[in-house]
Amino acid sequence: MAALSQAPLIALFSHVGFQDAADGASHQATTYFAAVSAIPHTVVIAPSCSDEAEALMYEAIRRQAEERMAGRDGESCVFFVGRENYPVTWAPDARYEWGRAQVLSTGNDVVIVGCGPLLGHALQAGKRLGELGIQATVINNPFC
Repeated sequence: MAALSQAPLIALFSHVGFQDAADGASHQATTYFAAVSAIPHTVVIAPSCSDEAEALMYEAIRRQAEERMAGRDGESCVFFVGRENYPVTWAPDARYEWGRAQVLSTGNDVVIVGCGPLLGHALQAGKRLGELGIQATVINNPFC
């Protein structure tokens, strides 16, 4: 309705679906991401840590205000977060640029891309592969 009404919104949803909490893990997360990402003028964001969530929420508000001041509609931003506590950050002095992924570790053998509450698992997988002699690049891409 926000897209049809040319009234962009900023929304925050929990229970993404991937985490195994009180009501269990689910495949629904991929459905949520796909369905919401298909809405015109909508950006879907799955932050993986508190610093990233704060930086990207601030940027969403700033961008929407800037669009309004210019007389444009702008885009809706829908944030999906997990249910459990997030780490404050994954990397010291991290920069969270709008629409850009972050390379957290580099390797030449495989690439692992994660977002939201699963980024910790992606980092663990990269570390475990390193112990086996397989060098992984791990990327955090919060923009779905």
